[in-house]
Amino acid sequence: MKKLLIILSLLVLVCIDTVHAQQQGLLSQYLFNDMPLNPAYSGTKEYVSSAMLYRKQWSSFPGAPESALFNIHTPIKNKRIGLGLTALNDKIGVTTNNELSFTYAYHLPLSQAKLSLGLRGVISQVKTDFGSLVYFDQSDPVYTNQKESKILPNAGFGILFHSERVYAGVSLPYLLSYDPEQSLSVSSTSAFKQTRHYYFSSGVVVPVSSEIELKPAVLIKYVHGAEMQYDASLSALISRTLWLGASYRSADAIVLFTHVQVSKSLRVGYAYDIINSSLKNNLNNSHELMLGYDFGFKQLKIKNPRFF
Repeated sequence: MKKLLIILSLLVLVCIDTVHAQQQGLLSQYLFNDMPLNPAYSGTKEYVSSAMLYRKQWSSFPGAPESALFNIHTPIKNKRIGLGLTALNDKIGVTTNNELSFTYAYHLPLSQAKLSLGLRGVISQVKTDFGSLVYFDQSDPVYTNQKESKILPNAGFGILFHSERVYAGVSLPYLLSYDPEQSLSVSSTSAFKQTRHYYFSSGVVVPVSSEIELKPAVLIKYVHGAEMQYDASLSALISRTLWLGASYRSADAIVLFTHVQVSKSLRVGYAYDIINSSLKNNLNNSHELMLGYDFGFKQLKIKNPRFF
């Protein structure tokens, strides 16, 4: 019983930090689908690209974070413009976030690369249900309104430089802040506070042999009120079909992942997060599944695999 209380206390502390400091869903397979983090990614392929993802963090632990995501994007008008749509459902404890975002990107051709500028419009419906908690003080004002729902509009932008084997980008998926501790914030009575997230990502694909290509990559994340974090990864593409890799998420986890190009259209991925923080003895590890499908006449003619 004592151990259970300790675990529950740790979970509450982690959930508070997650809700107030990191609303952007934590994804391990961003290397194969960067659109949820950077709107400039929309339409970067020469065909329609879609992906579905499901993540169960700290598996089998009640109230742990759980995410489901679907996104699709396509180029139009001679590949200069990209449009995209993302639907997201995040659950953590008593809080649920349903989010719908639309993206627009303009791709400026360079000599052997492109510079993409992206905009993002977001509508989030955040709901809390304190009535599902077990509590003892019936007079506590926190539980007076047991259910709360709030619509939070937002916007974001991103910049992405990319060629066939190199990419680097910066993004701000949430431009508005619903946190009174930040500047230029919008007031909100919701228990869920959206804060600005800043991202920098970069990677390069290096041929090692005719059968193996290596991809070192990094993702740096900063959120107001939290320490700067980074993901450093190294993956190998074998026979242009199978990706095997690992990444280190600072002060959090070691991630093992694989991604298989089943056909020119179908992709399947899996990531397994091994907790590497002070909570590793109290929480289970995390699982993430991804299914990608690309289609369109142009896609059938593509000879090179997807590098990012």
